[in-house]
Amino acid sequence: MLIDMEMNKITFLIVLLLCMVSPSKATSNDVNQWLTKLDKSLEKSSVYQAQHEQHIQDLKKMITGYESLDARFEFTRRIFQAYLYYNADSAIVYAQKNMKIAAQLNKPDLIALAKCNLAFISVTSGDNIQAYKIMKSIDVSGMPAWVKIEYYKTMHKLWAEQGCFFVSNKPQQNEYSIYANQCTDSLLAIVKPQSSDWYQFSMAKAASQDDNDRVICLANEAVKREKDKHRMATYYFEEAWAYRRKSNEEMAIISFIKSAICDNESTTREITSLYHVSSSIQHFDNAKANQYVSKALEFINFYNAPIRLIEL
Repeated sequence: MLIDMEMNKITFLIVLLLCMVSPSKATSNDVNQWLTKLDKSLEKSSVYQAQHEQHIQDLKKMITGYESLDARFEFTRRIFQAYLYYNADSAIVYAQKNMKIAAQLNKPDLIALAKCNLAFISVTSGDNIQAYKIMKSIDVSGMPAWVKIEYYKTMHKLWAEQGCFFVSNKPQQNEYSIYANQCTDSLLAIVKPQSSDWYQFSMAKAASQDDNDRVICLANEAVKREKDKHRMATYYFEEAWAYRRKSNEEMAIISFIKSAICDNESTTREITSLYHVSSSIQHFDNAKANQYVSKALEFINFYNAPIRLIEL
């Protein structure tokens, strides 16, 4: 009888432990499949980096073959874009070169575009005051739609980043959110429906309205249409936060992992989703979490924007 009672106690404890462990283990098993894919992607980081460096060198060689200012403007702009999420210092150098060529061309639309590029990398590097000064000098009235799109994208970036500095000051943060949302509305009024920008800012609009299901739906549509891995990383990132707001942590982690893979394959060295993967899994795999945050630090040190390092 005593043996039966002890056996019942043991059985009860095993069942109780299984009830406590199973949900976490089920989540871990599903997530681990994606963590394996992430590990395989990270193993090829140097390969992706070499390919990206070659792409930049090819652009630099091509620019030497053109003497026209219009061609040189286009190539310096493309080199700037290649550096934008890869290395902040080099991006600033080419944004400034692009600005000088635009001034020589004396074309208002190209000057406005070059200013937006310079302001954008200023925000990314943490100099919001400089970015604001640059953007105040731009008048987009009468400008073509493509210039207005770049203008409002840059202003959205500025107000969204500015709001991040006021997390503990909700009234101030809300004010910047209003400005960012106004830029979103302006963009959605002029971008082509189902374009990359349309999906990105439709997601931003839905997120501001707490419509998480729409964010997820838009993200799923967007990644099927998108070829640019950096854009895909952005879509998965927004999807991850939507799942987290819905308290679906497993799907949030998986989306962060997908975003981190796209960040790696697009050679994004700015603060990446890898950090969010790390913070999300540390409760069940601290060793792997440490490995990922170390890699994220390596990336952000390479990017060389102090504000991003502080955030990380």
